[in-house]
Amino acid sequence: MVVAHHDRPDLPDTLKLIDPNTGALRRRLAKATPLGAAGHLILVSLPDCGAALTHATCTLESIDLTTGMPTVRFKLPAGRLPIPDAVFSPDGTKAALQLTRASRDPRFTTGSPYPPADVVILRLHTGSLDIVPGLELPPLTRAGLAFDATGRWLLTTVSEGRRGQLLTWRQGMPGPALVTTLPGPLATDTPLLPTSSSQRNS
Repeated sequence: MVVAHHDRPDLPDTLKLIDPNTGALRRRLAKATPLGAAGHLILVSLPDCGAALTHATCTLESIDLTTGMPTVRFKLPAGRLPIPDAVFSPDGTKAALQLTRASRDPRFTTGSPYPPADVVILRLHTGSLDIVPGLELPPLTRAGLAFDATGRWLLTTVSEGRRGQLLTWRQGMPGPALVTTLPGPLATDTPLLPTSSSQRNS
């Protein structure tokens, strides 16, 4: 399945699922915005995901690309908005992404109307969220995200000005652990490519 998306300002957002073998349109989703895709799964935000700093809720939907049909739909906490791009665990049961916070932080008000963001893990079967503790991203910044081969560890790269950090975290830890310091400055949203050698012992 091929995912085609356009967000031209003169047209409503449209997401199309196209069979690459025949070119046939399998499903059209009006005003859906893709957040990430892997394997046979795509995660999208629906039209109720409006501007930041509101008390409205945002709905996400997981879609099975083999059928073009939704598998689960869930609402984020009020005022939280997703930031593309989501990454997925190898088994397709979890997605890691950034969510804006519901309110501005006075430390970041100068020059930016946007709130900071958290890194979260979304469990796609239940819609439950795990917020990575102790990891705050200033407004309009991105982190590189990837799961290791086991799906238990989340790897994150963040910029610290003239250097970067590679961090790792799994559920139950009080905060991410530093793996190594990286020469910087890092490009925004530094990509991570997990391999089988990135497994960690429990």
